Amino acid sequence: MLLMLKDLIVLEISMERKACIVYQEDLLPFALKGRVYSIDMNNCESKEDYASFMTAFMDIYSAVIYFISTRVLQLSRANADKIYNLLTSNRIQTPENKARISMMCHSVSLSDNYWVKYHNDSVTWSSICIRHNSLNDIFTMVALRGSSLSLEGNLCTPEVSTEGAYAKGWKREGSSLWLYKKGEKKAKIEVIVSNLLDHTNVSHVHYEDAEDDGEYCCKCPCMTTDQLSIIDADTIQCYKERQGINFFDYVTENFADDLYKMWIVDYLIANYDRHYHNWGFIYDADTTEILGLHPLFDHNGAFDKGTLKRPDVLYRGNENMTMREAALYAWKRTSFTYKRDFNRDDFLEEEHYEEFMRRLNELERSYFV
Repeated sequence: MLLMLKDLIVLEISMERKACIVYQEDLLPFALKGRVYSIDMNNCESKEDYASFMTAFMDIYSAVIYFISTRVLQLSRANADKIYNLLTSNRIQTPENKARISMMCHSVSLSDNYWVKYHNDSVTWSSICIRHNSLNDIFTMVALRGSSLSLEGNLCTPEVSTEGAYAKGWKREGSSLWLYKKGEKKAKIEVIVSNLLDHTNVSHVHYEDAEDDGEYCCKCPCMTTDQLSIIDADTIQCYKERQGINFFDYVTENFADDLYKMWIVDYLIANYDRHYHNWGFIYDADTTEILGLHPLFDHNGAFDKGTLKRPDVLYRGNENMTMREAALYAWKRTSFTYKRDFNRDDFLEEEHYEEFMRRLNELERSYFV
C-alpha cells in the first residue's frame, strides 16, 4: 500500500514483508508526523530483534490504518447508513473496517491532497482528484436526500470523508464545488451567521440560501485548493504534544489574531459547538507549512437557547475559560471591527438580536473597565 501526496509517494507499507518505508518524512500527514518511520524486518539478527521490530512495525501499521480510517464518515451522520450500503454491508466501526471502506474510494478527501493506492495500481492523482473530476451523482443524492439507489460509476467521492451530523452533499457548479447542507432552521442559522460576519473583519466561509429537490438548504464553497489544505485543531494539538510544545502557546504565538476573533465571534453568536474538529488550520499542500487558522465555518450550533442564557458556560474552544472570559480576554488583544451597525433584520429571532447586541455592548464597554 502506498500513501500518496498528489503524485508523490510519501510512505509505503507492506504487511507481507513487515516493512515500512518513509520516502518523504517532512510531507507525512500531521496525524503521522513523529509516529511512523522506516523499518524492515529483514534487518533482524536475533529473536530479541525480531520481537522488538515486530512490536514497532505493528505500532506503525496501526497508526497508518487508523489515519486512513479517519477519512470515513461516522454512522451518526444523517444518511450515513445508506452511504455505507452503497459500498459494503459491513458497518462495524473498527479502524480496520473503516480503512477498508476508505481504500475502496482511494481515501480521497477534499480537506487535503493525500490518497492511497496499491503497488501495481496505475491510477494517478489527475484521474481521481475530486476537485477536477466529475462527481458521482448517486453518492450526492444518497448523502443529501437519503435516496435508496444502487451504486454505479466512480467510487472516488467526497461524501465518504465529509464529517458532520446533518445531511449534506457536494455539487459541482461551474468550476467550483459547493457543499449543500440540510436542516431547516440550522441551515438558515448558517446563512444568518455568514451574513453577520460579512460585515466584520473576521475570515469566514461564505454561506448562502439554496435548495435541493424542493427543500431548503444552505451551501458554501469548498475552501481548499490544489495548493491549500486544512487540518483540524485536534490533530495539530496531538502533533504539537509529540513535539513537546504546548498547543495554545503555539497558536497564540503564531496566530493569535485569528484565534481571538474566533473567541469573540463564538461569544457573540452563543456558539456552543466549537469543538476541536470544528476549527483548525490551513497549510501549504506541497510543503505542509502551517499558514494560519482556516476561515471560520460550521455555525449551525449558533444561538443555542441554553447557551444564550448562560454566557459563563465553559468554552469548548478553550476549556480553561468560560465563553465570556475568553471573549473579554480576546477583545483587549485584537481588533474586532464591523462595517455597519447590526439591526433586527440581520437575525432570525428577536432573542438572538437582543442577546447578540447585549454581548457586543458588554465587550465594547470592557475597554473602560
